[in-house]
Order: sequence, then C-alpha cells, then structure tokens
Amino acid sequence: MLILCGDNDPSVPATNWYPLIGRIPHAQIVVLPQSGHGPQHQYPHLSARYIAAFLQTTR
Repeated sequence: MLILCGDNDPSVPATNWYPLIGRIPHAQIVVLPQSGHGPQHQYPHLSARYIAAFLQTTR
C-alpha cells in the first residue's frame, strides 16, 4: 500500500498513518510538504513519479 499525504492535512493528519505503516506489509508513506488533503493535486508530477516507482517495486 502506498500512502500519499500532505503535511498539513486537517482531515487525516500524516501522524495518523504512522502506527499503520508497521502493520501493513510492504506499506510505504510519502508525506509531501506544504500540502493538505489531496497532495496529488498540488504535486501531480511528483505524485505520479512516486506512484510509478511504487508500482515498479510491487510487481
């Protein structure tokens, strides 16, 4: 599972994901700076690169 979140997400703070990372096999978290809920809209190209790299490692 790839978790992509912003460091200023008021609805689901990044710190809420930390306890789950160790419990979900192969989980990865990417926290994008100066972004809120839906950081893929603020950083579409960077998000796409993280997603592509994640998919390459999970095949």
